[in-house]
Amino acid sequence: MPKVACTSLRAAICLLNHPELPRAEVFDGETIHKRRDWNDIVTPDHEALRACFRFTFVRHPLERFLSFYRNKIASVRPDATAERFLRIGLRGGMGIGEVVERVLTVPPAALDPHIAPQHLLVYDQETPRVDFIGRLERFADDLAVVEEKCGVQLDLGRLNATQPHAPKSSSTPGPQLSDAIRARLNALYAEDYARFGYTP
Repeated sequence: MPKVACTSLRAAICLLNHPELPRAEVFDGETIHKRRDWNDIVTPDHEALRACFRFTFVRHPLERFLSFYRNKIASVRPDATAERFLRIGLRGGMGIGEVVERVLTVPPAALDPHIAPQHLLVYDQETPRVDFIGRLERFADDLAVVEEKCGVQLDLGRLNATQPHAPKSSSTPGPQLSDAIRARLNALYAEDYARFGYTP
């Protein structure tokens, strides 16, 4: 799941499958995303996956959106914006209000996976695509479940970690969100709240 320890998990799984690779190189920022050959990637409906234990992690929808905004838009120059975000009218340096306004004009299923409602990636209508859904907020405990089920220990670096921001209460996931913006995003992610047990 993008913006939910995705880079760290991909790097850890890569090292599990390819212990001959230099750890420092695997954990070098975006390298794991550029070297797609380092991960064995198959389509979600591939026959080989039927015998595998499948898992994912989810995150509070507003925290995930803010992580996307800070990492992919706020800290990026307009001319360095990823093409996939330009296609839906986003560009580096946009204000969060502009981003939310633009995102809400795109059908949820057509949004980039970094901002699409998580349930669209985790479920095929009512059927989960995975055997276990962990939560980022209890990452260590839920990762232990995955490791025990798979009989492995993951070498998990901490890549793309969200930088600390102003203190906030658990009910207010982001200091940058006005009540109006929060309400609009809560509507977009309503199904995520319901399916994953988060509080708006």
